[in-house]
Order: sequence, then structure tokens, then C-alpha cells
Amino acid sequence: NVSLILEAANSMSPSDTEFTISFDGGWADVDLTLDLQIIDLLRVSLDSSTTRIVASPMTDEVLELSITNLGTASDTYVITLNDTETSEFFTTSLSTLSLTLDSGASQMVNLSAREVLAGAPISGTDLVVTVTSTLDSSISDELTISVVPQVAGGLITVMSDDDKAAPGDIIYGSVVITNLGTGTDSMLITTLEMDCGLGQVVELGPSMSSTPITWVCTLPEDATAGIDSVTFRLTSSARPAMVEETIEAYTVIPVWDNDVISFEFDSTELVFDESNEQQTIALTVCNMANTYLDGTLELLGKNEAVMSGQFFHAGETGVNNTYELAAGGCQDFRILLTPTQMDGFEADLVVRSVSQIQGATIIDESPRIHADVAGPHLPPDGLNFGFMELSNQDSITLLAAGYVLSLVLIMYIRLFRKPAVEEEEEEEELEPLAANEVRIDEYDKVTCPECEARLGVPAGSEPPFRFTCPTCQARIRVVE
Repeated sequence: NVSLILEAANSMSPSDTEFTISFDGGWADVDLTLDLQIIDLLRVSLDSSTTRIVASPMTDEVLELSITNLGTASDTYVITLNDTETSEFFTTSLSTLSLTLDSGASQMVNLSAREVLAGAPISGTDLVVTVTSTLDSSISDELTISVVPQVAGGLITVMSDDDKAAPGDIIYGSVVITNLGTGTDSMLITTLEMDCGLGQVVELGPSMSSTPITWVCTLPEDATAGIDSVTFRLTSSARPAMVEETIEAYTVIPVWDNDVISFEFDSTELVFDESNEQQTIALTVCNMANTYLDGTLELLGKNEAVMSGQFFHAGETGVNNTYELAAGGCQDFRILLTPTQMDGFEADLVVRSVSQIQGATIIDESPRIHADVAGPHLPPDGLNFGFMELSNQDSITLLAAGYVLSLVLIMYIRLFRKPAVEEEEEEEELEPLAANEVRIDEYDKVTCPECEARLGVPAGSEPPFRFTCPTCQARIRVVE
């Protein structure tokens, strides 16, 4: 047995020919003639630069396939997709379903994929692409493509050019976005807490970074001094659940005006007398600076020496004139004022605050508090007729003379007058009272028209006169 191997060169053209095999045995010769047919070579190749395509829910992702005719004859090829595993989560399509290629020619075909349902395995599903010759269905090639869902991810890089400012001023810098996902994504950068002029949507391919984006933040007018922060947030259009955040710290500078403490009283006009010898007023002090401070209160002013003043925290019983206030904080006080003598005087008082703030001492003064202290009611020294005054001795002489004259007149009337018809005196109608007016009742007391408290009138006072209700501080006018 002799094996005969024939190998045709690629350049040979299809043809039919004969060749003869001769055997020479010395005493015998034999020839064998064979027919040789050279036919066209049919072969096709399907290839791609990668066997993985990342499918996005936003747009079609495209993978280029290369189809090459490796045969010696022109051929037409049919391209098919086996999407049994991918059809649940992805849609796939080809730019063409058939093509004709000359011998040795190649052509690119686009394979598109898009995610239509979330939940596909991260490792991907297989899509089989097959190219088949129409001249011979046994001539084909196939390529398995892994279709994977897009994974979203991002990185925020914040750079500050100025991160210190006073309330109402600006801090600024730039930010760079990097797409750490597996597919092209439209990414939105914003800030929380305050508006920094961002809100841009940037489209980036995988591993791509944006150009620096400028940000400018205006600090709130009521910003508290110290360290604070603003949050930069990055979101994905492909995967809305993807949220990346980074925090940028900044410093609010302490600032204050000439005055750091404000004062608010519930009353600044006070009247003291024998029935109202002690009064309490409410005071609220507030911190107008944007940083913490502490300090003390003191009472000063005209006749402060004869006016005892004590400070109490509202709701507490112990004497306390100190305060500790955060930025914008307030403290409520009660001031108990008591004249140390009732000789009759006026006092003009102010509350002074001495505050310690950021190592500095600031002194503020409140609006004026006016106090009118009535003197004691003394018995008259003689008689005062308004246009003239008499001493005690002259007054006694005058009264004695008056009594004698009265007795003489009474005796004269009894002796010489005629009986007269008694006339009924018409009862005088009382005039209506104003809102703050009262009359003394039969028990020498009055009823406050504001709080209805029963009050005794100051000794020796004759209507009309005024005094202050010690219960509700209302001004009352007593009339006849």
C-alpha cells in the first residue's frame, strides 16, 4: 500500500485534470490514470476585539463583529443570534442579517444590546452569534458574546480655593467627577445644605473624568462661627440608586458689631409707694454675635444706691446675674427692685452687661428704667387754703372762733326762723367711670378694673388721685 497525498496551493483555480501513476517492475509495467478535480474552498471566520458587551438601560451599546471570507470563491453568509439566555433582561440586534463577500474580503457588522429589565447576573449571560455559508450550510463559524449589565459608580474629588468666610460671604473651589462604572453614564453633581451653583449633568465613559467644575457657596447670614461642612452628591442616570457623597469642611469666621447683647424689658416705667414697695420686671438678654459668649449683669444709674436690685434666672429661686449664650441664644431674667428708703425720689437705672467673647471684653447697656418712689404721707402742719397757710396756733384760734360763731348762728336760727317745708334733696346722679377709674366703697377699698383685686387706698389720699395696682401693675385713677 502506497499513500498518495495531494496538496493544492491557495492560488490554484478550480479545474478538472487527469494524472497517471505508473508502476515499472522490470518485467511488467502498469499505468493507472486518475481524474483530479480542484474545487473552490469554502471557509468563513467570525471575530471581535472583545467577547464582552456592557448593556446600559439608557442607550444601545454596540460591539463590532468582523466577518471574513477565507474561501476561494465569493459567498453569501447569513448571520443569526441565539438569545435564549439574554432575552429576559436584554434586547439584541444586528446591523445586517446577511452579506456577500468576495474571496479574502472582510466586513464589520454591529451588534447592539440594551438592558430592558434589571436583575441580570453581574457575571453576564451568553449570546451566540453564528455565520453560515449559503453555498454550503456546513460551512459556518460562531462566537459567544457575554452580555453583562452596566454597573454604576463614581468618584468626587473636591478642591477648595478659599474655605474660610464670614456669614454672608462666599467660599469657592472646583470639583472633578470620575466615572468608575462599567459603561457610559450621565452623572449629576449637586450640593446639599446650601446652593453652590452646581447641578450640571456630565456624560462620561468608563474610567473617564470630567474637567474641573467651579463651585461657589454663599454662607448663610446666621451661620454660627466654627467648623461646618457642605455635602457634594453624585447620582447616576443609568442607576438612580447609585449615590456617592463626599463632605467638604469649611470655617465660619467669628464676627460681631459694637453691641453683642440685646435687652428687652416688659416694663420700664415703675411707681413705688407705701402699698407697692417692691416690683419685679422681666428681662430677656440675647446674643447677637455668631459665636459663644458668657458674662454678668449689673444695675447702674441715678439713685442706684437707694434702689436694691437682684437678678434671678426665670424659673429659678437663687440670685444669679450670669449668662452663657450660644450664637443667637437668649436668657430670661427677673429683676427684683426694692427701694431702700421711702423718702420720695426718682431713679433712672440701666442694666449693664460685661461679656467675654473670643478673648475680648464687650460692655453693653440697656435702655433706661425709670422708677418714681413716693414719699411718706405726713400730717399737715396747720391749715393750707391754697392761697394762704396758717400755723397750728393760728389754726386753733381760727377754729375756736369758728365754733363760737357757729353756736351763735344756730341759736339765732332757732329763735327767729320760721318753720320751713322740708325739701327732698334729689340724689345726684353719678358720672360714668372711665376704663381705668374707680370709686372708694363703704369699706375704704377699691377694686382694680384690670385684675379685679381688692385694694386698700394709700393712707391720707383724697380723690381724685392715681396709684399703681401692685398685683397687675395697672395705673388706677380714684375719683369721687
